[in-house]
Amino acid sequence: MEQEFTVTRLRPHIYQLQNSVGNCATLVLGREKALLFDTMTGLGDLKAQVRELTDLPLTVVNSHGHFDHVGGNWQFECVYLSRIDWPLMDENAYYLPEIQRNMQRDLSHARESFAKRDILTHLSEGMVFDLGGVTLEAVSLPGHTAGSMGLLLREDRILLVGDAISPEMCLFFPESLEPEDYIRTLHKIMDMEITGFIQGHFTRLFPARVLPKLLECAHLPQRGKGMAYVNSLVRVGKGRVHVLSVRDEDVGGIICIITKEPGYVAEGLG
Repeated sequence: MEQEFTVTRLRPHIYQLQNSVGNCATLVLGREKALLFDTMTGLGDLKAQVRELTDLPLTVVNSHGHFDHVGGNWQFECVYLSRIDWPLMDENAYYLPEIQRNMQRDLSHARESFAKRDILTHLSEGMVFDLGGVTLEAVSLPGHTAGSMGLLLREDRILLVGDAISPEMCLFFPESLEPEDYIRTLHKIMDMEITGFIQGHFTRLFPARVLPKLLECAHLPQRGKGMAYVNSLVRVGKGRVHVLSVRDEDVGGIICIITKEPGYVAEGLG
């Protein structure tokens, strides 16, 4: 099996793993245990990569139910995921052939992950994972999906967010909520007084000063229609993109939000 990961050490106890198609997982180490947040697409031997970094007992958590965050679940015996997002496994399976064709990658292991429902354990807000000197608390962050969850590293005040917030925020999927829900999630995060956040598609720690910019961007759909957007991977990926900044210094790139195309009905859902 191919090894295809790059590893970035964000803190002495925090690693960001990225695969060749830009998806990330976060590995957090304590004195006694380790925790892996997201499993990406199922490409490569993720478990072996983790074991190169630590031999500590491992807990695995999914931020939400999309294929590029749960696809590597097949390698693990127990994975925490909010049961709100469990039905997305069926959605993933339906669209996987199309995604696989467009990515031109073998995603058969992702399909295996969708089938392994028996390994899932419900992740609820307030659950605490004590790794020994490092403590993570589950936080509900609805918007990108209804069941999106984050993990707060209490000692560092760093929040692992998956896709729940992003400089390139995606709310165009049928399962995504409305911008107003995302705005409430942003306010919730800002009230937590974090120092920064780690996202599911970037190999860096974003500073908390980015949050007001994301909030400003989240209000843009109220002011105009935006520009037409089409996702290259799957036909449900149609929406309207609203751009706050083409190149923000704190983000190192674009700040935008992509919302649903008004009146668009996805084919094949149901």
